[in-house]
Amino acid sequence: MSIMKYFYCVVLWMACLVLLPSQCDAQDVQFSQPFTVAQYLNPGLTGNFDGRYRIMTVYRDQGRNILGQPLVSYGFGGDVKFDIGSPVAGGGDLFGVGVFFLSDQAPTFEFNTNAISLNLAYHKKLSRRSQDFLSLGLQFGVQQRNINYDNLDFPDEFNQVDEFNQQTQEGLPPNNFGYADVGLGLTYSTQPSTSLKMFMGAALHHFNTPNLSFFSFSEDPDPQTQVDFSLNAKFTAHISADYNLTDFTSLLPRLIYISQGDYQQVNVGTYIKFDFIQSRTALYTGLWLRMVGNVDGMQPRFLIPNIGFELGDFLLGVSYDVNTLNTFGTNNGANTLELSVRFLGSFENDDYFCPQF
Repeated sequence: MSIMKYFYCVVLWMACLVLLPSQCDAQDVQFSQPFTVAQYLNPGLTGNFDGRYRIMTVYRDQGRNILGQPLVSYGFGGDVKFDIGSPVAGGGDLFGVGVFFLSDQAPTFEFNTNAISLNLAYHKKLSRRSQDFLSLGLQFGVQQRNINYDNLDFPDEFNQVDEFNQQTQEGLPPNNFGYADVGLGLTYSTQPSTSLKMFMGAALHHFNTPNLSFFSFSEDPDPQTQVDFSLNAKFTAHISADYNLTDFTSLLPRLIYISQGDYQQVNVGTYIKFDFIQSRTALYTGLWLRMVGNVDGMQPRFLIPNIGFELGDFLLGVSYDVNTLNTFGTNNGANTLELSVRFLGSFENDDYFCPQF
């Protein structure tokens, strides 16, 4: 199949994914270095990398320019892959196993969300003569939410005469609960030429629609209280390419689409990679644009410059989300700093392709 036919198939496949419906009442943490946290982006990426095992961590600091205590998110995970069958005998399949931990914190109210997930993926080699893989991944997780009521202030009750001086009678629900979380993902990678690799995938998270309401765990909730606040499915589609311009320079375009109910998001950008082959080092520079869609339509919201350093088995990444509302003259933008570190163990110069930055 020619490169142009591959391109047309990819465009059609992506359009079908984008048009799939998805609705949700709440949104997840979004990272600006999505392929660094591959398991979080798509469980089908578990175990898809050039190595035997992979360990990563990411830190996200949001709104420090306008908040006394910024919103912070941490991610930490690792995965390992196993060969299934011999490539000589027509095998060459892979099986990936990974664990990912996420913590999202709002320090002002001590409102925390913690999650841990087990991710499994099977990577099927489609041809003995090529490195085309079709992968299916599953995610099984548990999430926990809690809040410290001591940091919340409620108005005093009216004394029915002239003052608000009676003790607050707020009926507060339990401040800690957990729930199961399930997701799945599908990916496909191909190498239509020696200079071009292409990768695409789709994932569906939270298809078990867990209830996020604290009040749903009350023993005797007020009948007028809303006790159903479901986290419905989040749909993600992504497509990437690595194109070698020269022996030392590559162009790495990326596109990610996310849909959760009335909320939609498009992340589009590209990196330029400069390889220093003799020393196994590389430099990544890139710029992303994040567009957010809501009742007002799709609007550009963040410009995200990125820089990464590949030093042997380590990949270090830095990105900074610049709110375009703040950039273009208003003062209500919340900027975000994100740092990541990834370690690739037992490096192998294989042709398995998964974007790493």
